[in-house]
Amino acid sequence: MKLLLGFLEYENLELSPANLEYLDSPEKDKLNQFTNRLLKRQFLGGRILAKSLLSTQLNIEIRNVRIEIHPSGRPISTATFSLSHSSGLTACITGEEFLGLDLERRSQRKHYMSIAKDFFHEQELAQIEFENKSLQLFYEYWTIKEAYIKANNMSVWNLKMVPSAKLSNKPGPKITQGNLNVVTSDYNHSPIEAISYMLSNEYFLAIASSPAPREIVINPDFPLPERFNLNEAKHYIFDLLQPLSDVKGSKTSTQSPPNA
Repeated sequence: MKLLLGFLEYENLELSPANLEYLDSPEKDKLNQFTNRLLKRQFLGGRILAKSLLSTQLNIEIRNVRIEIHPSGRPISTATFSLSHSSGLTACITGEEFLGLDLERRSQRKHYMSIAKDFFHEQELAQIEFENKSLQLFYEYWTIKEAYIKANNMSVWNLKMVPSAKLSNKPGPKITQGNLNVVTSDYNHSPIEAISYMLSNEYFLAIASSPAPREIVINPDFPLPERFNLNEAKHYIFDLLQPLSDVKGSKTSTQSPPNA
């Protein structure tokens, strides 16, 4: 399976007529509801990136791409995609049926072990403790869990339902750059797996999918910023997975996040 990935830095994104053309009328109404200029740019940047990648994925014009909101709060379209924002950077990925992406900028959390104890499994906590209370490992676990719940259209309130994860020696997918003209499908209802990347000392990226991708193609119009890299991938598998049909039927929140 191939996935199409793109990035966009939105802190200085112009709210210009040309950029606003990416939005339909309901999206323009939602944009106008934001009073914070950075949140406006975040929302606009997310729609520009998602619609551009979906246009390639679906082989249709951007103006024909439609994005709606799932009851879980996740934006959805005709093709599967996942979108995440963090501190001025947006990432989006498109691909097969079960797909989730999470992007987080690391901060020096004082109480991250308390958060871990609330949401992580004993095996994960033990591994963080073993690695001297590693903040890096905390973010790796957190992002793959967020990506997992997005892949299942679950709410963030279902984070405790995510099975425990452990590191695998399976290699990460091939990273290429170019236009993805044809998406090859080998979907076989296999368990969801996760790939974790440390883009820099500050940013973490996780992709959860079923099956695990063989290749990730970076859209040349939305490349990874030069200060980041995707050189090192960590592959995680989830223990004691519930059948996907059971997870899909779990309770979800009906509230949408502000930047969906």
